[in-house]
Amino acid sequence: MINALVPKPVIYREGTYQKAQISRLSKDKKVVSINDIYSQQLVEIFEIENPNLLGSAGYSAKLISFIEDKNTATSGDWIFLPWSGILVHAVNEADYFALRTNRNKNLISRREQRKLYHSKVLVAGMSVGNIIASTLAYAGIAQEIYIADYDVVTTANLNRLRGGIADIGKPKTSLAAQQVYDINPYARVHIFGAGLTLGDLQNKDLAKVDIIFDEIDDFAMKVQLRQFAKQNSIPLIMLTSLDDNVLVDIERYDTQPTTKPFNGAIGKLAIETILAGTISAQDKIKYAIELVGQQYIPTQALASLPEIGKTLVGRPQLANAIMLDGSLATVCAKEILLGSNLKSGKYYVDMQALLGLQSATSSNKTRQGILNKIKEKINGK
Repeated sequence: MINALVPKPVIYREGTYQKAQISRLSKDKKVVSINDIYSQQLVEIFEIENPNLLGSAGYSAKLISFIEDKNTATSGDWIFLPWSGILVHAVNEADYFALRTNRNKNLISRREQRKLYHSKVLVAGMSVGNIIASTLAYAGIAQEIYIADYDVVTTANLNRLRGGIADIGKPKTSLAAQQVYDINPYARVHIFGAGLTLGDLQNKDLAKVDIIFDEIDDFAMKVQLRQFAKQNSIPLIMLTSLDDNVLVDIERYDTQPTTKPFNGAIGKLAIETILAGTISAQDKIKYAIELVGQQYIPTQALASLPEIGKTLVGRPQLANAIMLDGSLATVCAKEILLGSNLKSGKYYVDMQALLGLQSATSSNKTRQGILNKIKEKINGK
């Protein structure tokens, strides 16, 4: 169920307000501070529109004239961010988008940037999903974004989640939404604050998203998300951080409709067992390994699996791998949205191998011993 846990920015659009309204806003909304960046942004606009004038003799005079023409009583937008109490005076939405994406040129064309911006994305799971949502926003992708998670920020999350001590106890969806709005106050953020449910997958608007990112832990919802993606021909991407490394699972239900769930990592019987809700603790370990692929899991990560619930409260994750998740997610989104032939499959980024070091998945006696212990645990020995 979509809810509104996070108040949206209050925006007074250029030419639609009077100064008295802004004064009342300052009182009514308990403004903590005012950040007037309008004139600074006008300088930036002038520069990107006239790069050939930089350093020329007539630059200053033309800049002053440009700013004077733009400065009227109702120039620019006034944006109030209720979670911080900051009121911002900035250029209008179109100019803000031009400024914010200017350094993407010519790596991304204007036509491509518009297409990326007007996309819709679902990000389910706001631990890894937090960095995915914010990196997409930084890249000017997905003006409309659906985010889902039922959990709150804990202190332990701060080894990888983009946030601070003041965010502890805050719903993860609230934090992610605020971060997206701080980057792009004109975004349309829809929040599933109780996490995704099977009922939510009946949402007709959700069926229109361009990409789904699966970063949730619940096995049944992972299966249901893939069924939903297949039914609606939506590409689905899952990124798994594995020590310093990342595995990218891509399922192109849009261009390769015969793609199997999890790229065939588990079979029909396992899927039926998961959906029936009858999986045991041993099954969870077994499926966690099978969904990723034993060959991709670093030895230390394998050793951690049987310790969850004993000496560990959760799966170990590192900030550097999570940041890489955000980067890879954004690259994948860009390629898919711009129509590349990115195929379904598993793509493993092995940082040790890239740096000329021994891979953390290399076979040795220690690794084999860990695998034997895991096998015994799964078999209940």
